[in-house]
Amino acid sequence: MPKRPESNGKCGLISRRAGVPVLLSLAIGLLCTPAIGRQPDSPRPNILFLIGDNWAWPHASVLGDPTVKTPVFDRIVREGTLFTHAFCPVPSCSPARTSLLTGRAAHQLREAASLYGIFRKCDAFPEMLEKSGYDIGHVGKGFHPPDFRKHGWTQLPLGRRYAEFDEFMEQRDSNKPFFFWFGSVDVALGRWRYGPEGWEGADPDSVVVPPNLPDTPAVRETMLAYYGGVVRQDQAFGRAVARLEKDGLLDDTLVIYSSDNGWQMPRGLANCYDGGTHIPMAMRWGDRLQPGRRIEQFVSLTDFAPTFLELAGVPIPANMTGTSFSGLFFNARSHVRQNVGSLRSGDRS
Repeated sequence: MPKRPESNGKCGLISRRAGVPVLLSLAIGLLCTPAIGRQPDSPRPNILFLIGDNWAWPHASVLGDPTVKTPVFDRIVREGTLFTHAFCPVPSCSPARTSLLTGRAAHQLREAASLYGIFRKCDAFPEMLEKSGYDIGHVGKGFHPPDFRKHGWTQLPLGRRYAEFDEFMEQRDSNKPFFFWFGSVDVALGRWRYGPEGWEGADPDSVVVPPNLPDTPAVRETMLAYYGGVVRQDQAFGRAVARLEKDGLLDDTLVIYSSDNGWQMPRGLANCYDGGTHIPMAMRWGDRLQPGRRIEQFVSLTDFAPTFLELAGVPIPANMTGTSFSGLFFNARSHVRQNVGSLRSGDRS
């Protein structure tokens, strides 16, 4: 794992002056962390990060949901690795995304841990990738701090905003690896379309109402509107995957398909139940990942920043409290299940 240098980031609270207890806990964490990381013969990967908004486990057809159809997510699972215990650090968009961008726990981020809070300039992994030679950009929902230039940023932490992924692919420097953030909002409450025209062909008779909700026509119709958003998200992400395939870059790109937090239903968003924190997550990277693997270890969105930096060969700042999980998907000895098929929503064995 690359050495973690001192960081000048100002949005955290932990430093090397924290004393012996912190150093001991860090040492124990390092001893307990898989130390495999980026394979020596692997080039720096392109990274396409597909992140949904308020999309909860287990709402994908490959995860056993009988109503929603998600062929693109299912393909990523089938041809790559499924993480069955991926969780957001906080069941709210802003703190979840700032933790993701910085690799730090929400309580370290001061105002940035609040919805629409100030996000002060600090180490964010996309800019670190850019400084190391990556082309970066984003489309859709990223993290948009209000008046970001007043707080030390010269650009949004995700780089230039594009109208669509195709525009980025046409303008990028083909001699550089790239990181691209594709943030869908199709699953968010404001995008739900009520009535059969918004259900995207879902069968209303197949809906399984969770036990914490009343089984009423209004609840079923609300769930169908949500499912329609999941389908439209999957279609949008599918177009990005198809572009990579068309350009012959799919197998050289680490594709991650995930969410920021749970759904906008009771015991979901803004609640620390599984409905608010447990998220679908799968990744594909050509023949570098064994297809059909199911990894059961706990993974948090906070762990993405150090993982991406490690894979790119970029030193990880000392104040990142997340842990790279690249050792899990390179390590054939990790707790996995082969031949992922349809998973029942309650199956965690």
